[in-house]
This record gives sequence, C-alpha cells and structure tokens, in this order.
Amino acid sequence: MNNKTSKLPQTIMFVAVIGFLIFTAVISICVGQYSISPEEIAQIITGGLKGEMSYKVFFTLRLPRVLMAVMAGIGLGIAGSVYQTIFKNPLASPDII
Repeated sequence: MNNKTSKLPQTIMFVAVIGFLIFTAVISICVGQYSISPEEIAQIITGGLKGEMSYKVFFTLRLPRVLMAVMAGIGLGIAGSVYQTIFKNPLASPDII
C-alpha cells in the first residue's frame, strides 16, 4: 500500500470534519430569537446590509459566540493532545483508536 492511498481516508475525514464545522457554525449563526437567513449572512459579509438589525446581531452576538466556541474547541483539543503526549496515555494512542 503506497503512501498516497493511505492518506486518502485521512483527507476525506479532515474535509468532512471541516465541512461539518462550517455547517454547524452557519446554523448557530442563523438560529436564535432573531433569526438570520443564510442569504442575509452572505449580504452582511459582502457588505450589502449595513445599519440593519441583522447586521448588529451578526457582529455583536452571533459571530463572536461562534468564534469563541471554535477557539475553545481548538484549545481543548490541543490541551488534550499535549496531556496525552506528556503522560504517554496508551488508551488514546492512534493504534488503539
């Protein structure tokens, strides 16, 4: 088995996880007491909506919440990886999982 075919499942899994992260981030931004449609999000990002309530809700509430959740998840993942490396935890090694 060559190296290129062994990396294919890892690449597919990485793309799937990133796609799921983007999907859940968009859903988290859209859902709330004041709902924002994906079309409005596209207009806000491209600069089409300014001064409306959707714009304010997006930049003051929803986007910071999603970014902090992603950063917290990344931080917890890195911390867990470091702890597993330091303590040489055999229960979480790649060959067992």
